[in-house]
Amino acid sequence: MSFKKTRKKLKIFFVVHKVNTLCNMKSGHVVISIISIFFFLLISSQLASAKAIDVYDIEITLDDAGNAQIKTMVLFDSSAIKNLRLSAHKPDNLQAYDLTGSLNHIVVNNSVMIKPREEVKDYNTTVKYATNQISSKTGDEWNISYNVLAYDSIEYLSISLSLPSGSSLKSFTLGGSASVIDSGIKIEWYIDDVPSNENVNLGVIYAMKIPAHDEHGSTLIILAVSIVLAGMASFVMYNKSKKREKDEAKMETEETPKDKIKPEAELAEELVLTQGKKDIMMTLNKNEQDVVKELLREEGKLTQKDIFTEIGLPRSTLSRTLKKLERKNVVEIRSIGNTNLVILTEWFKER
Repeated sequence: MSFKKTRKKLKIFFVVHKVNTLCNMKSGHVVISIISIFFFLLISSQLASAKAIDVYDIEITLDDAGNAQIKTMVLFDSSAIKNLRLSAHKPDNLQAYDLTGSLNHIVVNNSVMIKPREEVKDYNTTVKYATNQISSKTGDEWNISYNVLAYDSIEYLSISLSLPSGSSLKSFTLGGSASVIDSGIKIEWYIDDVPSNENVNLGVIYAMKIPAHDEHGSTLIILAVSIVLAGMASFVMYNKSKKREKDEAKMETEETPKDKIKPEAELAEELVLTQGKKDIMMTLNKNEQDVVKELLREEGKLTQKDIFTEIGLPRSTLSRTLKKLERKNVVEIRSIGNTNLVILTEWFKER
């Protein structure tokens, strides 16, 4: 339970205690009973509002025209939250589903209401939709405005925004971190303990790098410069690649026994997933899927250091990814010496 919720309960307790003290001084038993009932109801309503979403994960992918594909994955206690309500910005072609299949839902204004299929402690729901309502353009600059209204309190909120290839990032809301990925730029925000009825507002400004087409000469110059730069980069990459190949060959000779080298066909066979595992993988983002696939290749058990070496994610991103997988009950993390041992849970392996 968060510090904010504990502090709220203590405040209520001291208010009740103070009122009862005043009532005792007046010796009015009927008045005491009425006031006690009132504050009992008040406390009950406060405790009921303490229900929280455990994990609220949002992935936003933008295209060149400012259209967004949004995927929201939520883990919560469906026995406490009977009707889940999530932010959805004038969605088009909205889909809501759990590990079993599609869920009944209704779109209300800028939100979607979902009825869970069953009442369980760890219920996983995914929502996908498209929208063009979070972007606007002024000149050559795009402005992205996205907000999340917490209809229920959220313990762990993560939001990632992937810009289209060729974009140039101008600014973004404080608290986020930007990184360069294969397809462009990604900005991520991680927020803990979001109280109910609070708005989380995020903004991004970026521009698209569009080459000029009006002058043939300028195009040729740009093309020539690009070819020269590409040649220089290729030369540098070639040298680095040769050095890396030598280092890897040396490491394989020294550290990898022949009986540990698995043929490609065997690896492919190992990654044949049951339908249950496929359903779970659909609810994971790309980083989470990469970690799970690597664990499946290694009999469900690897150190965090080995995962970092094999996948190549930044250390901070890998730590957050493992934390999210642990909350989703996909992996178990055990501390061993200077690193962690990451193990696929029995729950996941039995799917």
